[in-house]
Amino acid sequence: MGIKVVYNACYGGFGISRAAKKLLRFHGVREDLLRVEGIFLPRHDWRLVLAVEMLGEGASASCADLKIAELTGDRYIINEYDGSERVIEPQQIAWVVAKPVALHRSIRNSRYVA
Repeated sequence: MGIKVVYNACYGGFGISRAAKKLLRFHGVREDLLRVEGIFLPRHDWRLVLAVEMLGEGASASCADLKIAELTGDRYIINEYDGSERVIEPQQIAWVVAKPVALHRSIRNSRYVA
């Protein structure tokens, strides 16, 4: 079983409900880590994942739709656009490999090259 990550699947932004905050406090999350505008916990924190699993749609704030992604590895980034998020793992990224490019002889000998 892979690591689980909580993300927001709709436009509007990541946010947790009062019920989710209450459950997180019950499991030892400090009050200063829970804010009205958001949350200062890693998205893979077991307590956050548990809250979303237990409360389902009830874990989401009014403009959020919290979902859980299961990773195949141990690395991820969250890509966000207008509040809607995607969990991306390294193998899903089309990496660009930067290789040095040799200058053509006519450009190398040009007076415009510094």
